[in-house]
Amino acid sequence: MYRVLLPVDGNVDRALEQASFVAALPVDPADLSVTVVHALTEEGDQQGELRQVGNVRSVRRAVEALREAGFDPEVDEIGEPPAETIRETAEALAADLVVMGAGKRSAAREAMFGSVSRRVIRGTDRPVTVVGPAVE
Repeated sequence: MYRVLLPVDGNVDRALEQASFVAALPVDPADLSVTVVHALTEEGDQQGELRQVGNVRSVRRAVEALREAGFDPEVDEIGEPPAETIRETAEALAADLVVMGAGKRSAAREAMFGSVSRRVIRGTDRPVTVVGPAVE
């Protein structure tokens, strides 16, 4: 069984891009285990999210897309800081692949803070694929 970890943030478009990448993998859905994870934050609570990861719109949409493609994804909540818990979760699941989403960031913000994707890539020996919006 090939195991894929799909960490999604609150961005629906990014989550759908990640799910589409997994759905396009050349594998029988029965031979692939997908775990969708999301870190709930206080910020999400302030926006009226019920304190359940399955209620987060980006998670729901990614799961729906994966199910439509024939997969049976699992959903789990992870803690913070996200990069560290994504790495720990990938290790615990023995993930064969981590599929991260990439957002747009200014060069200054990137240099100052880095990104969750970059910290995951630098901190794990597991394969990581970063998907993002199509470049026009």
